[in-house]
Amino acid sequence: MFERSIERNFSLAEAHNSRGKALRALRRPNEAVAAFDIALRLHPGNAVFLYNRSLALLDLGQCAMALRNIESALASMPANASLHYARGIAMEDSRNFFEALRSFETALQLDPTHRHAFGATSNAALRSCDWARVAQITAELPDRISAGRDILPPFVLLGFEISATLQRTAATNYNSHYLHLASPTPLLTTAPRGKIRLAYLSADFHTHATAFLMAGVFERHDRDRFETFAISFGRMTKAPCAPG
Repeated sequence: MFERSIERNFSLAEAHNSRGKALRALRRPNEAVAAFDIALRLHPGNAVFLYNRSLALLDLGQCAMALRNIESALASMPANASLHYARGIAMEDSRNFFEALRSFETALQLDPTHRHAFGATSNAALRSCDWARVAQITAELPDRISAGRDILPPFVLLGFEISATLQRTAATNYNSHYLHLASPTPLLTTAPRGKIRLAYLSADFHTHATAFLMAGVFERHDRDRFETFAISFGRMTKAPCAPG
């Protein structure tokens, strides 16, 4: 649809922006950046286009460039919570946890209903060793988890002194947001022919401890009996950002 709109009127900046968003959703960030570049050439300085371009750049691990786009967008939209949240992500990926914490807290102040900002604040407080802020967050967690509004990463919550019941509730809330139960696959009615096809599904097929620890398992498969597959349902792997 967007490409048809562009064919009819190439100078329609919003169509290029929408095409970029669609490409990013399809995990094609390089093409998305190119689409946002065209949108910005047609409408220089547009804060929304800069924000969308920054997200695609973060997907590519290009934090410094993403941060420049975010800062430019913030100059015209300083009270936009999503921009401050994106700035926090860029700072966190650059391992500047103090600035990340500041940005996430600003996003939360601007939009108390932001579903990710409190969880991001919690993680940044731990990673910046801000124990006073960690204590404040710990006191808030029971009410926030019970309310179920915030999307709180379960592994982040392991750094806080809360009950196992609250940990489970938070994990359930998190999973209900990200995971959707698939329809059960019908059982085979006949014996499989040839090699047994074995698939591994994981969100950790990237530079992650689970992937390293599983390497030996993959290596020891009997290749004469099994045909193996690895299926990733996690975020697209991105290169780590260099500090600064």
